[in-house]
Amino acid sequence: MNSSTTWFEIKKNDTYDVFLKKLEPIFKDYLQSPFTIVNLSAWMTNPKIPLIYGSDGEQRGPYRLHRDGYPPGHFKCMVYLKPLIETYGKVQVEEKKFESKKPGFAVLFNTEMLHHGIPGTSEIRYSIEITLMRTLIEVDILKHYPSTPDSKYFYQAFQAYF
Repeated sequence: MNSSTTWFEIKKNDTYDVFLKKLEPIFKDYLQSPFTIVNLSAWMTNPKIPLIYGSDGEQRGPYRLHRDGYPPGHFKCMVYLKPLIETYGKVQVEEKKFESKKPGFAVLFNTEMLHHGIPGTSEIRYSIEITLMRTLIEVDILKHYPSTPDSKYFYQAFQAYF
């Protein structure tokens, strides 16, 4: 996967804070509960990425239908900075394949749902992933978002509250 993907380092800054705070009411309305942002990731992927197979013959990586394996209560918002068309690639969640001729399309879904990226045929795709976790009470949603490409979820759910 690393040969086909370039990850961008995310560090806390005012631009990301403003972006995420603007999304807060949308996320809150969708989740119908308080939440926190567990991580924010961004990357670009090359076109024509082949499926990856493990030594057991099973498909691996983000381009096969998969679940993220996060604990219950986690959601993912994928934002695509280029159109979701054949040349840039598309995304599938459960049986629904999403397409959009306009850049900036976003899809928000429970991480327990089957999903996968569909590689583009000729253009690089830029993606932003925002991982959310429902919380029991209001917390600072911006406290934890800086992340690395291997960031997933909190080791313990109580981390959201500290």
